[in-house]
Amino acid sequence: MIGSSRSEEPFFSPNRMATSMSSEYFAMVGILTTSPEGIQLIKKTKIFTLYYFLTELKSRDDVIRSIITCMDYNYRGHPRIILSKILIGASKKVRMYATDYLRQLLRADVAEFSDWGIRFLYTLVLFSPYPFLRLVSAMSDILLSLDLRSCH
Repeated sequence: MIGSSRSEEPFFSPNRMATSMSSEYFAMVGILTTSPEGIQLIKKTKIFTLYYFLTELKSRDDVIRSIITCMDYNYRGHPRIILSKILIGASKKVRMYATDYLRQLLRADVAEFSDWGIRFLYTLVLFSPYPFLRLVSAMSDILLSLDLRSCH
């Protein structure tokens, strides 16, 4: 669209995220997080650095939710660190969303979740201004699921 005002609009603007393929950028990067080679490419191109910056934007919950849901958490490293940062430092709405997303990760049987996922929840209980009952609910769901798995 030559000469269009849209071409001057920022790539991740709320309007472009809602009406164009801009939001699919996160899905594409998320696919790369499913393999060690993809993660190396993301590191090399400094996309994780961009993600760390984007998670600090207090007015862009839509972008942060896209980051949360599109990354693969089966490998140790940046995706888990970014999620941890979001769980502690993002807006209240996004932190609640991320806490609920931990439940989905448990159900998806993400690698080593019983180790790092529980630590994330423990950190939330200690340092979060959330409604305590919601955290306890998420934690009890996760612990119950882990108990049921150990019975099989």
